[in-house]
Amino acid sequence: MKKKFMSALLFGALLAAPASMFVSCKDYDDDISELRGDITTNATDLTSLVTEKMKNLNAEVEALKSQSEVLKTAYEAADRNLEQAVKTATNDAKGYADIQAAEAQKAAIASAQTLVDNAVASLQASLVKANAIIESQGSSIESLLSDAKNMQSSIDKANALIEAQSKQVESLLAADKELQNGITDAKARADQAYALAEAASKQANAATDEAKEAKEEVAKVAENLKVAKEGLEKQIATFSESIDAVKASLAVNKANIEKQEAAIEDLKKSDENILSKLSQSEDALNKLIVANQSKIADLEKQLAAAKEDAQKALADAKAYTDDATKLVKEELTGVKSDVNGIQLDVEALKKIGVDYEAFKKLASDDIATVKATLEALSGVDSGVITKIQNDIANINSQMSSAISDLKKDILNLGNADAQLRSDLEAKIAAVQESIKNTDLKAVEDAYKDADSKLGERIDDLNTKIANATGSVTIIQNSIIKINGELGALLSRLTNILTGMVFRPTLYYGGIPAMEVVTYEYNLIKQPTGSDAKNPSATGESYDVVSTKSYYAPDSVKGHYHLNPSSYDWKLLTANRLSAVSANCDYVPIGGQTRAINNLGVVPGNAKTDNEGGIYVNFLVDANKVQLSENKVSVVALRANVKNGEKDTLITSDYAALCKTTYKNLTIADVKAEKTSASCSAPTKEFHIYTTAREAINNEPTHELVWNDADGEDLSSYVEAHFTRNAQKNETADKNPSGLKWQFEPVHYKSGSNKTSESVHCYFEGNNIIACKASADGTAPGVEQNKSSIGRMPLVRVTLVNEKTNEIYAIGYIKFKIVKEAASQPQGPEVISFDSKSYTLTCGNHVDKVAWYQIEDKVLSKLNISKEDFEAQYAPEEVGNNICRLYKEDGKGGWIAASDSDPLGYVEHVVDDGAAHTNVLKWTITPNAVMKNIYVNGIYNESQQIKVAVKFTKRNSTDVIYMVFSISNVSTPEAAFSDNNKLPNYWAASNNSKTGTGFDETQINPEIVGQEGADDEIKQDILGVLVGNKISLGVSGFGGDFADAKLSYEFFFVNSANTFKGHDGKDYVTLVYDDEPTKLYAKVKGTAGKGVVIAELTGSNGKYKNNTIEYKHNDVAHTLLNYKGRNELSNEVLKAVVGFKATNSCQLPLPVNNALIPARILRPINVANDAAKGFQDGKDGGDQVNIYDIVKITDFRDFDFKKHLNYFKYYGVLNISVNTAEIQTDMTGAWKKLSDVTTRLKIEHVGGNGFANKSAIATTEAGLSQAYGALKYQNNGSVTSDFKLKVPVTVTYDWGKYTQWVEVQVKKTL
Repeated sequence: MKKKFMSALLFGALLAAPASMFVSCKDYDDDISELRGDITTNATDLTSLVTEKMKNLNAEVEALKSQSEVLKTAYEAADRNLEQAVKTATNDAKGYADIQAAEAQKAAIASAQTLVDNAVASLQASLVKANAIIESQGSSIESLLSDAKNMQSSIDKANALIEAQSKQVESLLAADKELQNGITDAKARADQAYALAEAASKQANAATDEAKEAKEEVAKVAENLKVAKEGLEKQIATFSESIDAVKASLAVNKANIEKQEAAIEDLKKSDENILSKLSQSEDALNKLIVANQSKIADLEKQLAAAKEDAQKALADAKAYTDDATKLVKEELTGVKSDVNGIQLDVEALKKIGVDYEAFKKLASDDIATVKATLEALSGVDSGVITKIQNDIANINSQMSSAISDLKKDILNLGNADAQLRSDLEAKIAAVQESIKNTDLKAVEDAYKDADSKLGERIDDLNTKIANATGSVTIIQNSIIKINGELGALLSRLTNILTGMVFRPTLYYGGIPAMEVVTYEYNLIKQPTGSDAKNPSATGESYDVVSTKSYYAPDSVKGHYHLNPSSYDWKLLTANRLSAVSANCDYVPIGGQTRAINNLGVVPGNAKTDNEGGIYVNFLVDANKVQLSENKVSVVALRANVKNGEKDTLITSDYAALCKTTYKNLTIADVKAEKTSASCSAPTKEFHIYTTAREAINNEPTHELVWNDADGEDLSSYVEAHFTRNAQKNETADKNPSGLKWQFEPVHYKSGSNKTSESVHCYFEGNNIIACKASADGTAPGVEQNKSSIGRMPLVRVTLVNEKTNEIYAIGYIKFKIVKEAASQPQGPEVISFDSKSYTLTCGNHVDKVAWYQIEDKVLSKLNISKEDFEAQYAPEEVGNNICRLYKEDGKGGWIAASDSDPLGYVEHVVDDGAAHTNVLKWTITPNAVMKNIYVNGIYNESQQIKVAVKFTKRNSTDVIYMVFSISNVSTPEAAFSDNNKLPNYWAASNNSKTGTGFDETQINPEIVGQEGADDEIKQDILGVLVGNKISLGVSGFGGDFADAKLSYEFFFVNSANTFKGHDGKDYVTLVYDDEPTKLYAKVKGTAGKGVVIAELTGSNGKYKNNTIEYKHNDVAHTLLNYKGRNELSNEVLKAVVGFKATNSCQLPLPVNNALIPARILRPINVANDAAKGFQDGKDGGDQVNIYDIVKITDFRDFDFKKHLNYFKYYGVLNISVNTAEIQTDMTGAWKKLSDVTTRLKIEHVGGNGFANKSAIATTEAGLSQAYGALKYQNNGSVTSDFKLKVPVTVTYDWGKYTQWVEVQVKKTL
């Protein structure tokens, strides 16, 4: 077959390439023939035929992609071969041929890969065209045939169906033609690749022949080069000898220079001694002069040192003071910031719906107290700082004065000494001239005179130094005093608490929160059935109450940072702490909040967290805590502390109290080696045995050493697992609030033994300790003994109410007493390659480990050669050099990843030859990266992505995990700003006029007279945006998040808001995760899913679900008719539409503020028409048409009476009056007419409305007749005008809408 011959050619052309990298190229003639045969056999109609071809063509595309990857690997190998050939080529014909062959090999593979890639592109283009043709037809042939069978009764319909079927057949044949063209093109390109590979093989053989012919000539050249090399080596040796001679000469010159420098130094010293050698008689005088000079120099040094010490002390004092001043200012600023922070937090609460005014009133006293404390503290500390600064100024003045005096004394002493030296030299000169004529007594007198004067000067200088020393002492004392004052100030500042900041571990609706837990459980009765004296083989049993019970602990833990962190937390005793708590209206989007009330929350003593913060347990009544779609409870911690001389109130920021329900309590064993498939926690911990029988019948899960005096701490083994609220996955907690752990032995016998296995252990606190049984075998003994080895005690673990000891969860752990602890297996070696960063684009992240990284990270760490490593270790693979992936298990280890884990794949790139190193290459797609870091609509850029591959040592359990990782991902983000919104289509919140803001848009019925309009409430959301589009494009990221690459999908946001219905009931709107395009509503507090009142439908290019359509049903109607456009409030229906942006490779673009709140406007409004009324006293009473007493307008305030066609457009079938409910103001207040008088009667006469919409009249006469009239009758007289309030109900396309209208009644004629 041709494909086998092509494979052989490729192997010949790629010379040194490893055999494991290649499979034979596909013979497209044979495969296509086989595929066509399969299609003929399997396809039963045109649709299945095309589907089969599409499937097989996709298989061909994947096969070609596989060949492309093989060629790509071959190309990399060829490139390495070429590089190696260049490096190692000998300078002869063979080396030249090696290089030429390697280049030919590389070029051949590159051309072949290009052809294969082109074939893939061609096939994929054909697929796209075929899909487009098929998708354009809408339904399949099968559906058309089904329709045809169902419509056999109508020949006309059958003919139409056949005609449509014919068109479908034509389209499918066209698609098949496109597929055939792609296959033909792919075959041609494959044949080209085959020909090119064959040519490459011939070229390589030709290059080898040329190498043989040129071998002898190159040998001669090599001999000539050898002779030239020997000549060069001789020249180099000669040159080296010359260099050595120069070096020796330089060394001699250096020695001579050093001798000359020594001689010069000797001359200098000789010159200095000339004066001392003038004569033996002046020797003593010269020594005295030198001694005096030395003393003066020492004094100058002492003075300089004193000056330096004093200045340093001053500088230290100033720096210390400056630091203290800065500290005070920072502390004061921190306190002010904390006060402002409280206001900012309130602003944050306001944004999410908590009333700022209510909080402001609640916290005003606290803020005022803090500000007063600030002012007082500022005054006190300013005084202290000013005093310190004045002290330093005084010290500086004293220091400057002392130094000035010292300088003058030194100057005077220097001048005197110079004069003395001059006099002495003159006398010496005179002595030298007349020494023979002068007696020694004169010289002695002169010496004594000079010595006397020098003594006086020295005494004077000593006095000055003593005075200076006194000044320095004064300075030092002042500094000590300042240090004391600064220390006192620092101590004061340390004990000034300026703020407490809540540290959240939970958020509710964006509000930092503390968790108020309620446990849902089935009460477990105390186990019975076995004891130490009469152990059974099955242990004990227990009963479970079938009904659910609930328990809410009264303790809630709060965590707070202290400012400053050095504050003594022990001062925060319970009598110094209090709480401020409230229930607030929670309005997720817009709206106002109402008054609040105190919840009676009480804090206990503070405990340190050892990190500059505290834990505080609050006593909370869970029944008072509210958490719903419109209520949230909050609490703040308040400390009454003594700052300075005043008591000061410090209040933390507010935290929500989030009510949660813990369900499905189970007990997990965190130290067990086995795991539980039923555990839905990420760590898949082992759920301990739930019955004694189950534990007895299974192997022990832990060991207990017979002579371990401390035993095992059971509390370290267990943790509680539960599901929170409606979550599916389990959450773990070592110490659940309000509950405690209990551990007790369970007695049972094993085999023929009569003694309980569990009397071979006893408990100290939570520790289980092995021991021998008592003499009678009915209780634990008092000592440890080897006789207990092999026994298997059983422990009951219960999670109980810490107050009532009721059992909420139960389980069993089985131990085995052993001679010595099992040796722990050596942990696996974990080698991590350098972590990489990645910018999120549509391109894969590829991390290929280089050979030198394998040597550095792996071979060097194991101290092993490449050959030994590859011989001893093998990667765990799933096939074709693709490694099995491992992920972190949450316990510091690794577990096998599943196919659904988004971790990419790692290829074991095997190289050939002893000199080459096998490496690893990790490839992960951008979508897989996204799945790891995209949570709740945002990217977590700091989330690490790790994957490991496992190497196992042959014939050993030694394991190495080699870890790839991405430590940081650069991701895009956009914002939906007001610049995207058309001002004339947006309004401020609850404002009827557009153009007043950008808080919400308005959805109204179709306008009368527009094409196809029928008063439906259906609107394209894009119509309210600039250019009828969303513009969010983000630059960078390879252009993959530009506007042109983005598509959008709209959905409803589940705000769980409450709205009023026209029927007076409260309704809640809901959005379900599996139906994000549908808005449901139901009566608040009722069960069930509710009904759909609005839906997002349609598509427009790159926009999906962009049309909002309001529904016709009773719930939708009553919500719609509650209020009109001019009465908007938070109680009036509003739907919040969100959208998500995705680029062309399905990567989401997080968008801030991606919300379009849409107010649904009631189509019509009803008011009274004052033009008509009743006249009392007429014969037979008075009558007025209902049409005349009401004024109906549409949402634009257009009057129906000026546009009579509106009655028909909006389907006003009837206008009726409930006469029994008419009210009057005859008594001065509105009261029911029948309660005021029975003489006056109002009747609805004539007219029953219209039967249907098409029958609605468009004339005033016709409308008046259909809607009827009100007849007024009064069996008496009235002396003054009065009014009637009439309940008018309009029945129209959008349900029934009742409005009270006032009608004037004129007094009796």
